Amino acid sequence: MSKCEHCGNSIPPHAERCPHCALPGLFPNVRAADDPAETHALQARYRAALDRVASTGCKSQAVITRPLGEVQRLARSDDEIYATYYQLHDSGLRISDVDPWDRRRTMADEALFPGYREQVRFGALTIDGQGVWHYGNFAIVLKEVMISHRASVFEENSVMFMRHHNIAVWDADALPKGYRTTWAERHKVCLAKLADKLGTETEPRDYASILLEQGATPAEDNFVEVHIWGSLTRRTFERVVVRETSLRPAARVVLKDLEDQLEPMGVRVEMSV
Repeated sequence: MSKCEHCGNSIPPHAERCPHCALPGLFPNVRAADDPAETHALQARYRAALDRVASTGCKSQAVITRPLGEVQRLARSDDEIYATYYQLHDSGLRISDVDPWDRRRTMADEALFPGYREQVRFGALTIDGQGVWHYGNFAIVLKEVMISHRASVFEENSVMFMRHHNIAVWDADALPKGYRTTWAERHKVCLAKLADKLGTETEPRDYASILLEQGATPAEDNFVEVHIWGSLTRRTFERVVVRETSLRPAARVVLKDLEDQLEPMGVRVEMSV
């Protein structure tokens, strides 16, 4: 447990504020990512990666990929919130356990975000604005200033992480360290993960597809996962990148309306290249 800077008492990992003096604290996912055991383990992986490749210096952003209907809803008003799976389920707007991924995600989320999983939104790191297209044809790139203080990053899709590391139920409270960090230190996770894919012959144009690799199935998508605590609205958007090649003719008709909704917010709509 971390200590409250005001009263010095312990703060439970899931708490948003000190239960003793009520002083607000860091977001739980950021606190977990900044845990000394986590940062020391990641630093060791990062140093080992530096011995194999030099840092590229590319700037990455957080992207959330959603279908058209969801983006339209969010673009409509400042009052529209991007809800989590758990918030939709608890409100009766989503049926649970229909998709096997829902059950896997529930177990992974409880291990990673004990006591606060319902507050975490998921995204991916992107260099070129491309999203993980299995989740929709509209990639919402988020403003860094709106999420940097409440975002953490993770090695990969957290469900696949559990599988790749053979984590059983009884291991859920002792996850391997060195695979997540704060937003400001995200380059360390990226380099520790991807160092062996970068070499002297790697071209800058290849960096984006190395960071976010589109798979044939969702299980084969390979990306660095972003965990964002708290609500997102259209004011959190920087731009929306549309996967033009997969749009149906009817969807193209509503793009102008989407642009009209987002333009006053300073959010541009772009077609992917």
